[in-house]
Amino acid sequence: MKLKYIKITLLMLCLLVVVFITCKVFNFNKHGTNNINITNSATQINFKNNLLLMEDGTVSIIDSKNDTLLQKVNIDRFGDCIHYINPQQVVFSIFPLEKPAKLGIMSDNITIKYISLKRPALFGIISNNKYLYCSHSIIKDKKSYISVLNHNFNLVQEIAIPDIAQNLTVDNNGRIVFNYYTNNGYQVGVINELIFSPLTSEPKPIFGFGIAPNNDIYLLCQDKEAKASYIDIIDSCTGKSKQKINLAIPELSKIAFLNNKAYITHEQNNTVTIVDLNSSRVLKHINSITNPYAITTMNNKVYIASHSIPGKVIILDGMTDTIIKEINVGNRPLCFDK
Repeated sequence: MKLKYIKITLLMLCLLVVVFITCKVFNFNKHGTNNINITNSATQINFKNNLLLMEDGTVSIIDSKNDTLLQKVNIDRFGDCIHYINPQQVVFSIFPLEKPAKLGIMSDNITIKYISLKRPALFGIISNNKYLYCSHSIIKDKKSYISVLNHNFNLVQEIAIPDIAQNLTVDNNGRIVFNYYTNNGYQVGVINELIFSPLTSEPKPIFGFGIAPNNDIYLLCQDKEAKASYIDIIDSCTGKSKQKINLAIPELSKIAFLNNKAYITHEQNNTVTIVDLNSSRVLKHINSITNPYAITTMNNKVYIASHSIPGKVIILDGMTDTIIKEINVGNRPLCFDK
């Protein structure tokens, strides 16, 4: 009888040891996610040759050569933006209005660490060859700020802007381009050599934008009252409108460019519009994709994320614009890293 109790006691001790080691290795925080390190023993991943997709609590790593899902990595919720830094590092934002804000850094061995920023509510991230720019979704004293970090992730400067910087993008000259809210709509601003200046002189109903290969800025504009949408092409140097392209779909999401074509997603209308950049004519609508949202291009292919549960990535051939493959990914994908 005593031997039986001894065996049971030893078994319980073994179980407690296993639980203790598991908690120490994964370092679970109060939200149930890995707060400091998530380590994978597999071979290192070159981020340059792959796509990363930010989702609801996960990041999917996609092999862009074979178009297969390599790995799905757990991250803290809610991630809002992911950005490629170099072949060994990507960074991502954690959206909750925490102070200080959390910037996630994922290394090529799939180890994640979080660092704290001075200001709360990290929103958007972008980088050029010099700095990493982080916008914050907080307005204080009628100003918002962009935190500028060096590539060691140390704060270099804070740049005051009139309102929250949205859709941070880098143009072909290395300037940071974004839109921000004004009294009657949105305007486009730029940061060049750490100095902010407005680019457009009047507010527009901007929902998003993209930088074309010739450095023109394609503004996705949405007139809610008229239930119409259009692309307003503006000069990246003067900010003046060059041309408008009317679209048949009243709602807009994101834009990407490939082979002298623009691809625009319309999440609520389950449509992707393709526009010829030379003629500014709509070439076709693709109506077979559910909730198309995030979009990017790589290796002469167009990758479109379906913002759904479960999420999917639909891949188009960049020459024929036909669907060639679908990949199952995490829930509600938001954005690609490229």
